[in-house]
Amino acid sequence: TIMEETLLDIMYELPELNGYEVVITPDVVASGAKPLYIKNKKTA
Repeated sequence: TIMEETLLDIMYELPELNGYEVVITPDVVASGAKPLYIKNKKTA
């Protein structure tokens, strides 16, 4: 249930985050910190 609670909000945000990578760090799981959102580079 820890992972479910951690990922619940992120799962709802993902469809709107087209072109982003979401990085879950230990701090996100342990202390509720915000995940890292990294914009993917566009390739031709």
